Amino acid sequence: MSTPLYGPDAVRRGITRQFLKYGASVDNAMTIVGPVLDWYDDEITRLRVACGEEEPAAVLGPPPPGALL
Repeated sequence: MSTPLYGPDAVRRGITRQFLKYGASVDNAMTIVGPVLDWYDDEITRLRVACGEEEPAAVLGPPPPGALL
């Protein structure tokens, strides 16, 4: 016999309770931020192609003083 799945409201309450008790973890934040950053990058690429621009080469300057490498 299988275990029944919880309903979406129960899952939402559980996640909210965990978030309020422990705060957001990096994994929680990245599940929200990651897709947004991917979409943003895809949109910038799409707009550059539509405008006929080439993607600029990455230019990295010297690291700031005290940077851990």
